[in-house]
Amino acid sequence: MARLSWAVRLERAEKRGKFLAKDYELASSFLTCAVGEKTHGKFHVINDIYKPAYRLGMEFYAKVKDQDIPEAKRIYQLIQELP
Repeated sequence: MARLSWAVRLERAEKRGKFLAKDYELASSFLTCAVGEKTHGKFHVINDIYKPAYRLGMEFYAKVKDQDIPEAKRIYQLIQELP
């Protein structure tokens, strides 16, 4: 079974009015978070060049954990703008 994209997860969370425990779990790991999805895990985010990506990823996770869907969507859009 294919993993749902974060775009779909955000849409479903918005319709439901909340994130699921699985969303928290996926947002907490680089390989399955929104940044990892965007970059296909091709870089290590601790590298100085990618510190903004790391910061956005941490902010995204915090908003998912806090059930702040509008802010999670806003940060997701910033992640999509990463190179």
